[in-house]
Amino acid sequence: MGGDSLLPPSYLQKLLIHLQNYKYYPPFALRRHIMGEAKIKMTLDCQGQVKKYRFVQKTGSQLLDQAVQEMMKQANPFPAPKVCHMAFNVVVPIEFKISDA
Repeated sequence: MGGDSLLPPSYLQKLLIHLQNYKYYPPFALRRHIMGEAKIKMTLDCQGQVKKYRFVQKTGSQLLDQAVQEMMKQANPFPAPKVCHMAFNVVVPIEFKISDA
């Protein structure tokens, strides 16, 4: 498999936007103001399929971590990169934050 890739910022942004479309904030966590940030390292193939993923950092909440796992299932496949020769790794942050706005 490929190593950590130097992906264009525009592709990383596309991945983050794609993930946001599948983000689910559990209602219980919202009511309790449970917040956290996960970092996920995933290996994608050239078609955008997740080959594997793991938590690099958990949210600190089992409920939010479960939401991240569900999001990863729902979001697969991801957008394929324009140029790709082998599977590659990428780390993405997933933040659960309640704004006061």
